[in-house]
Amino acid sequence: MSRFMKAVRIAGILFLGLCAGQISAGDSKGDARGEIAAFDKKFTELHLKMDAPEIMAM
Repeated sequence: MSRFMKAVRIAGILFLGLCAGQISAGDSKGDARGEIAAFDKKFTELHLKMDAPEIMAM
């Protein structure tokens, strides 16, 4: 029974570690979306100004 309880504890710790990793990965997705939105906004503004050299510099 002792080995079984150790295995259950280890499995529980691993499960909690994986859950914590998923939570932190979810937070970074919001940052990435903000960066993409900022890029899209700048790209659209430059496109409307017909600023080809600045678009290529992006």
